[in-house]
Amino acid sequence: MDNKIKSALGISAVFLIWFGFGESKADIAKCESTVTKYVTAEFSELVIGIDLEGKTYTELDSWSDDASLRYTTVSVNGYLESSNYDFNEVERNGYFEPPMPKHDTSVKEESNFDSFRYHNKGSLKIYTYNDDGYDNFSDPINLTSKCVSKLQTEITVKEWYSISYSSEWNQQDV
Repeated sequence: MDNKIKSALGISAVFLIWFGFGESKADIAKCESTVTKYVTAEFSELVIGIDLEGKTYTELDSWSDDASLRYTTVSVNGYLESSNYDFNEVERNGYFEPPMPKHDTSVKEESNFDSFRYHNKGSLKIYTYNDDGYDNFSDPINLTSKCVSKLQTEITVKEWYSISYSSEWNQQDV
């Protein structure tokens, strides 16, 4: 391919990508926060062997297994919507958080055991609506209370070929 054709294709590709970006106005309809907590046991094993050419090699195999149940809460617009366990949830900044579950400590006795890993995963999904219908995008969970305070507020939503991917809603004044 000659350089003019490569340049034209490159410019066309950049134009097509750039052309897809846009913005629209929408109202915040729902703020949905999900928090999951669980514990995994981490294991590893060092394997030393000899390959077909007689050379020694070392290989580190590592894996993890669930060591606890997964506790999950879903909060919608600042209220607890669902929970998969029967404990007291803690309200944090507009969403409810489960406790860290108790975990099986007997795996410590296994020869390949390395450590426990504590997982605390949270997400905020913001649902918006306008004349074209409903859409959503994700943001960090620590913005939940701010999202709840802006329910029914018009915001600017960033899109790429009509797919919402972000908004600066948390920086816009009400």
